[in-house]
Amino acid sequence: MTIEAPFLSVRRLSVTFGKAIAVADISLDVAEGECVAVVGANGAGKSTLGKAVTGLVHVSGGSVELTGQPVGADAARRGALYVPEGRMVFPQLTVEENLKVGAFTQRRLGDWRTQRDVMYDLVPRLAERARVRAGLLSGGEQQLLAIARALMARPRLLVLDEPSLGLSPTAITTVTRFLGQLRVDTGVTILLLEQNTAFAARLADRGLVVSLGRVERTSLTQTQLGAISVATE
Repeated sequence: MTIEAPFLSVRRLSVTFGKAIAVADISLDVAEGECVAVVGANGAGKSTLGKAVTGLVHVSGGSVELTGQPVGADAARRGALYVPEGRMVFPQLTVEENLKVGAFTQRRLGDWRTQRDVMYDLVPRLAERARVRAGLLSGGEQQLLAIARALMARPRLLVLDEPSLGLSPTAITTVTRFLGQLRVDTGVTILLLEQNTAFAARLADRGLVVSLGRVERTSLTQTQLGAISVATE
């Protein structure tokens, strides 16, 4: 799908590690406020794509642009943030301390409590657990915290890597509802990297399938996303 004036534009992106090709010639567009899912099995190149978009790995070829401007190592400052798989919260820090860490890109760190209160309004459970160490939270709570921590930096683009990974069905439902409400409340643009196609279909406006670092299928609707199966075993 080609968007006339895309918010995020990825053109013929390639990433190599030595002789290994992780991402090969991938192109995609994401409109402002849209949620686009990139689905595929483990090792398909989804994580590398997400890290390349947010400036966390060196790009071997192609380009990444946000609102028409090149994005590289300054991606976080430009408002493109990556939330890794596995949640990666700071287990020894409290919920509130994790949120404060997430405000690192904000110049006026004295204002971090304002954004913290926004997160607490979005996720009341985090407010209830504010003084609890993150390592003691449930898997679902940790995933909500990981996303909220990224939101502390007021991102324009949120790249979510496998947010459903390792969660119980109940926790997946909670995260799905949170992300759905987040889109309504903030209008944040989301690039969703997932192997759980059913989860992706509940959130994304459309999607594409990648395999071995290359795009296999594009312009999938929500219905088509929910109907496909990727080799995840």
